[in-house]
Amino acid sequence: MWPWLLLTSVLAFGVMVAAYQPSSSSEGLPDKPSFGLASEWAVVDEASHQVTVETDEYDVFMTEISPCCIGQDWGACISSYIAEFKYACTERNLSLTGLNICRNYEDTIVEMQSRGESGSTVSSLGGNGTLAVSPHTLSQTLPAVTHVAVCYLGLFGECS
Repeated sequence: MWPWLLLTSVLAFGVMVAAYQPSSSSEGLPDKPSFGLASEWAVVDEASHQVTVETDEYDVFMTEISPCCIGQDWGACISSYIAEFKYACTERNLSLTGLNICRNYEDTIVEMQSRGESGSTVSSLGGNGTLAVSPHTLSQTLPAVTHVAVCYLGLFGECS
C-alpha cells in the first residue's frame, strides 16, 4: 500500500512540476493569477514610498532677529556677529546653501570691521540676522518590495 501511495504522490508532483509554465509577459509577470495547472503573478508586499534621510552636512539659515541693537557699542556688535559665525559656520560640514550663507555673513563682518570706528554705536540694524543650523536632509524614493506568487492546480501555494 505504501509504495503505491508513494508512487502516486511522486507522479502527481511530477505532473505539477511539468505543468508549471512561467508567464512570458513583457514585464515578466501578469498582475493576477490565470487559470490552468500552475500560474504566477507579482504580489506587492510594500508599495514604493519616499523617505527623508539626514546627511552628514548642515544647513545654515538666517533669522530676522538682529544680533545687535540700536545704541550698542559698534565693537560689541561686531563681536556678536563673529560669535554667530563661529557657532553656525565652523567645526561642522556645511551644505552648499550653508556655505553660501556663511560666506556672505563673513563678508558682512569684514565690511563692518572696515567701517567702524572706536567708540561709535549702532545706528541701524541692517539686513542680517542671527544664524540657525539644522541637519541637511534629502528625499529618496524606495522601490516597491514584491515577490512572485505561484498557485499550483488552484489549490497549492498562494491561491486567491
